[in-house]
Formats: sequence, C-alpha cells, structure tokens
Amino acid sequence: VFCALAESIDTFILARIFQGLTACAEAVIGYAVIRELYNEAGAVKVLAAYGMAIALAPAAGPIIGGHMHVWFGWRSNFLLLTCIIIVVIVLVWRVLPETLAKPDPSALRPRRLLAGYYALLTDGPFMSYTLIMSLVLGSLFAVITAFPFIFIQHMDVPTEKYGYYFGFIVLAYFFGSFTANRVAGRFTSDQMLVAGLALGVLGQLGLVSIVVFNHENPIGMIATQCFFAYGLGLIFAATPVRAFDVCHTGYGYAAAMIGALPMAGGSLSTLCIVLTYDGTALPIALILLATNAIACVLYFIIKPWRVRFSAD
Repeated sequence: VFCALAESIDTFILARIFQGLTACAEAVIGYAVIRELYNEAGAVKVLAAYGMAIALAPAAGPIIGGHMHVWFGWRSNFLLLTCIIIVVIVLVWRVLPETLAKPDPSALRPRRLLAGYYALLTDGPFMSYTLIMSLVLGSLFAVITAFPFIFIQHMDVPTEKYGYYFGFIVLAYFFGSFTANRVAGRFTSDQMLVAGLALGVLGQLGLVSIVVFNHENPIGMIATQCFFAYGLGLIFAATPVRAFDVCHTGYGYAAAMIGALPMAGGSLSTLCIVLTYDGTALPIALILLATNAIACVLYFIIKPWRVRFSAD
C-alpha cells in the first residue's frame, strides 16, 4: 500500500525495504512449517512444488505486471499485490494449522538466540548443507546479474529478446523441481543432491569450455545453464530437508539460518561479478565453475550423509 501511495523515489525505496524485511517471515517460517508437517519424502515433494512455484513466478510476474502497468499505471501492480497478500492471510488463518506444539516464551532472549546460532555454526553436517545452498544460489544470482550484460552488450542480443533466452533457464529449474517431486520416496535426498551437484558442475564446465575456446553463442551458453538450473531444482528440494534432519537445535533456528546464508551467498556472488566483470563472459564462467565445484568438494569432505535422519 505504501508503495502504491509513494510520491517520491525515496519513499518508494523505503517502502520496498520494509517489504524486504517483512518478506523474511514467510521465507523462514515456511521451511519450518513444511518440515514439521511432513516426513522426509513428503517434505521433498512439498519443497519441490514450492520450487515450481518459484520458477513460474518470475516468468509470469513480468507479463502480468507489464499489462497492469499499461492498462492501469504502475501503482496498480502494488494494489494487485495487496489483494493477493490479503487472500494469503485469509488462507493462512483458515487453513494452515499451528505446527508448534508449545510456544517457548524465552526463545527470543539474546543469550538463547546466540547459543542456538552458535550451535548451528559449529555443526559441520548442517553447515555443509546450508553452505551448499548458499553456493548454488550464489551461482544463480551471478547468472541473473551478469547474463543480461553479456547477452545484450557482448553478443548483441536485442533487449526485448533476452527474456526468451532466460526463460529456458527458468523452465529447466521448473522441470528439475518437478522431477524431485515425482521421485521423492524412490530416491533419498542425498542422492538427489549429488545428482544436482553433478549437473551443476557439468553445466559450468561446458560454459568454461565455450568461453575459453571462443565458441560463445547465446544458445550454447543458455544450454549449459539449463543443466545447472535443472540440478538446482533437485538441490533446492532435497537440501533443506537434510539440513533440518541433521541439525541439533529447533527447526526455527535452522530455518532462519537456511534462509539467511543463501541470501548472503547470493549477495557475495553479485559483488564478485561487479568487481570482476570486464565485458567478457570469462569472469562469470570461472565464478560459476568455482562455486559449483566448491559445493561438491564441501559435500564430499564433510560427508554429511553419514548422519542419520532424525525421527520423522
């Protein structure tokens, strides 16, 4: 509502910052609620469906938003979002059960919070899963940040056509999430995670090869990232479930860490792109290969799969 009523860019940005701060609630609590309601296979299925929705949103959002802007003006987009949020609030109120068996009145005490987060930061298996999510999300942010410049400025792709190329990456992520939803229960979370990591490394090796041997072209570069995006759908459906299973604190602490560190990874990768971008695709290719390779190495060094699942 404040965005729709804003009369200056400063007011608008302030309202958007407030949106960002409050958007953390569903990002964190959603993970915890899913894990508290479902067993391993069920949680993977739900997180995969969540991943499909995330894939569709950036594809459908600009189309809807563009028409709203043309028909009713830019403020109408925020009024539409307000209506959607009201519907979600009603659904949460009427449909979503309380998953916390007994509220803990001391949960927000500073010493309690610090102890909980310290326990997570020193938990090797939990941190390995969380850092893997951070690294692969960092790769995604790097693609989102750098590819428009590479495609439009370096390879002369028309601005209005870039979205079609990026749409294939979104579609690959959607099908990766769909696959995770269908195979949950037949394959373990760690098996899906390994498959996703392998696809990510394979895709980034392909990208580096294209760049190093001067075979850069839009279709080839998008094809490499479709491997990565498909694997990302598997990783994002499976990894949070395992992170919850191996943590030694409450789901609330784990959900907050799972929500925060990947965002930090995305911010760091974006900063790396800004600092290294030289007008060519080589820096982004090396950064993408490094983040995916480090995620693989971290997984096989820590070996978090050896930790038994908690009781579902």
